Amino acid sequence: MDCFRPDLAAFPLFARAHAIECVQEPGDLVFTPSGWWHQVRNEEAGISVTENFIDRSNLGKVAAAARRAGIAGVDQALQALRA
Repeated sequence: MDCFRPDLAAFPLFARAHAIECVQEPGDLVFTPSGWWHQVRNEEAGISVTENFIDRSNLGKVAAAARRAGIAGVDQALQALRA
């Protein structure tokens, strides 16, 4: 799904989505809440750092998504986290 050029025939509910747009300047931090879909367009070359985390509040969702994606070792990783 390209949010900048949405295919409304394939994704008709996207027409009801509300965009939040910003221009990030050097030194700015943009916080995207967990579970929010987002897409970025870089206007010029730069360096970005993305930080994702897993804690007790989202562990079940992350594990389910990893299983759906067929990522190997999910159950072993969960056991190690709970140890």
